Formats: sequence, structure tokens, C-alpha cells
Amino acid sequence: MKNLASKKIPHIFVFVILFVLIACDNDEPNDDSALVKSGILGRWELQSRSFDGITPLIREVGYYLTLLEDKDRSDLNGDFFSVSQGSETTGLFELTPTSGTIRFEFRSETLIYEYEVREDVLIFNYREDGTDIEEIWVKSELIP
Repeated sequence: MKNLASKKIPHIFVFVILFVLIACDNDEPNDDSALVKSGILGRWELQSRSFDGITPLIREVGYYLTLLEDKDRSDLNGDFFSVSQGSETTGLFELTPTSGTIRFEFRSETLIYEYEVREDVLIFNYREDGTDIEEIWVKSELIP
């Protein structure tokens, strides 16, 4: 009887080791959310703003935009925080990649911009008071 019990223990031990090895596989799936994959998240600094294709010679400084994921990683919604000339704004944003638009909601306002992400550059295009505006934002840690 002792021999039978001693033969079962190594089989159980081998089974447990195999189970642990399979469960601890190092091939972690890429669980990045759609917002992370879009490249839009992070802290951005305004590099330039042009009006009807004309960029002023004096660069605007002190404009920052931070785009963050919200608690629900399964959607394309997030939180934003912007700083501009002593003013701070917080709100929500929603990315719509199929139409290339981003919607910002804050206080009682809603703004919709066309957007494009090129590596570490974020470009917004929109129309305001009959003027076509293009803003070029750069990841802030890249600006000297």
C-alpha cells in the first residue's frame, strides 16, 4: 500500500509543476486600450497656431493639454486638463477615429475638432468665427 501512495505523489507533483508553468507563461497579451494605441494620450504643448493658413511670427507659449484615460479602458473617452495663459480647464473628451474627430466637453461647452496624430505631434483643425484654425501640439517632454 505504501508503494501505491508513493507512486501517486510524483504524478500529482508533475501535474502541479506543469500547471504552474502554463499559468505563468511570459507571453503577456497586449492589453493596451484603443486610446493608448491611438497615441493621443499624454501631455502636449502648443507649438503653433495658424489662422486661414497664416502662422504669426510670435510663438504662443504657456498652452498645455493633458489627455488621460478614464476608468473605462474599453471605450474612447477620457479626461483632459488644459492650461492657457493663467486659465485652467478640466473636462471630458471622446475620440472618434472613424471620422477623425475629437469632442471636448467642459462646463456647458462642447468643441469638436478634426485631429491627426503623427508620432509625437498632434494636429487639430477646426473653424471658429469663419476662420480655419490649425493647431500643432508636440509632446511636452520633447520640447527643449
